[in-house]
Amino acid sequence: MPTVRVTCVIDTETKQLLDDLSELMDTSFAKLSGSLLDDARPQLHNLRDAVKNAKADPDTSYTTMHLALIEAQRHALEAQADFLQDIANKRNPKT
Repeated sequence: MPTVRVTCVIDTETKQLLDDLSELMDTSFAKLSGSLLDDARPQLHNLRDAVKNAKADPDTSYTTMHLALIEAQRHALEAQADFLQDIANKRNPKT
């Protein structure tokens, strides 16, 4: 899949955390950040659709949007755990 380089603004604590993780995982900041965002793509689609629906019908869409946000957060945590497990498996392969 083609890639594109982007600039985004994050708070300094998040940047430090991602720097620490990328160092511990022997990967680059860009690769780690991109992986987290790419893994969250399905939930980002759901969140985008929920926001569109909320703008069209604000009274009935709040719950849908809230659930989409929770699902995106849950998926991001799972993706982070999978990423960490892959690193752990590379460092300590099962024999």
